[in-house]
Amino acid sequence: MSKFKIAIIFILSSLQLFSQNEVITVPMNELGRDDRFEKVMITMPVFLTMTDSILSMDFENLKPAKQIKIIRPFGYNSYGYGFAFFTGNTNSQNPGFTNLLFAGIYDVNPHLFVDRNNNYDFTDDGEGYLLPRKKNDSLLVNLYRNDDTLAGIFIKLKLLNFGTQTAYKKLMNEYYQYFYKDRTLAGIEHCFREQRYIIKCGMVKFNEDSFRLALYDGNSDGFYNEPDSDRVITANIDDTIFDSKDELRSFSITKKKMFVEYHGEQFEILEIDKAGRFIKLKPLSENLLLGKTKIGNKIPKLKFTTWNGEKKKIKKLRKYDVFLYFTGANVKSFSADTTSLRKIADAYPDKLKVIAFIDVNKSYELKIFGTYSNLNYIAAYKEREIIQKLAIKGLPASIWLGKRRKVIHYNLKPDDFLKAFIHSQSNK
Repeated sequence: MSKFKIAIIFILSSLQLFSQNEVITVPMNELGRDDRFEKVMITMPVFLTMTDSILSMDFENLKPAKQIKIIRPFGYNSYGYGFAFFTGNTNSQNPGFTNLLFAGIYDVNPHLFVDRNNNYDFTDDGEGYLLPRKKNDSLLVNLYRNDDTLAGIFIKLKLLNFGTQTAYKKLMNEYYQYFYKDRTLAGIEHCFREQRYIIKCGMVKFNEDSFRLALYDGNSDGFYNEPDSDRVITANIDDTIFDSKDELRSFSITKKKMFVEYHGEQFEILEIDKAGRFIKLKPLSENLLLGKTKIGNKIPKLKFTTWNGEKKKIKKLRKYDVFLYFTGANVKSFSADTTSLRKIADAYPDKLKVIAFIDVNKSYELKIFGTYSNLNYIAAYKEREIIQKLAIKGLPASIWLGKRRKVIHYNLKPDDFLKAFIHSQSNK
């Protein structure tokens, strides 16, 4: 690599410096929704109990049900029972479940009692919750561990409402009658939709930017720092959904050193609270590659698909400098950045090529963008193989490639890249 390019790298690196000795404690005091929160319909059936006993529940429905004696609060005309999946509490009768008692199922003000200590006594766990009875009402219930009452998850309960869908309502009732012949459903209209909050999130502030950081409880046991099962997720400040399966934004917790990267800034994770209450970060004074190609080396050979379906190879552009930019419509700077990409593509069309890899929810969204934007740069799909090979973590991100796919610099904003490229050309 030339001395000039080394000097450029040094100058550009200084643009990203901020207080490096600071340890940032991020309170994870918000509940986050994962990608399954709205998509998956989990029905919590409520079965009637006419006596002081309930039947056990088996997760795989392979074991015969056992009759379990319970203690229930007095003063209600009807009782039902159900189970919430929560592996944080274990018991021999209903492993992996927390027992729930629905008191006054058919009353105006029904109540929910949670058997938090799993002793089948619903009178020694505190006051009951008033259950929702209207279409848009919901109830948030905290399920916490017996061995650590600070650790747990939340579930949201909302009364099922089928409106005029009488056929579907009939079908649901028949389903439970067929598969649970040993117990009586209270009626599907008295059952609930369950939505699970297994993500805790907070906001990281640095320099003049900020982003969201989340912890994902992958095995629903109330702990958020367990290797292999739990995950760390990054998101833009305005994002409301945290996708645990997106390798661009999430990674599995391990026993090794872990790092978070966002907008080119990198942080070492010093501590993750077991109950998910906080996470401690330390900004890095010098950016690590974290799986990326070393400066001066060639990136792997890549194939990509443009917005109009063309298949292209990055090696075909080996005679040009190339600015790879990774962004998405939900990125706060998307509009300003795409305007800058136009300027870059116009500046040196014979020496420089621009490829924008754009994250979209549906493939047709990129096609619409390409069709109506009159692009002077290449817009391509953000594909998993490309993200993995280039070790991209978070949006936006960028790579400046010299000729023959050699890396010159990472994570320059479009305007900063244009200034640096103009400067590089003026010194040739």
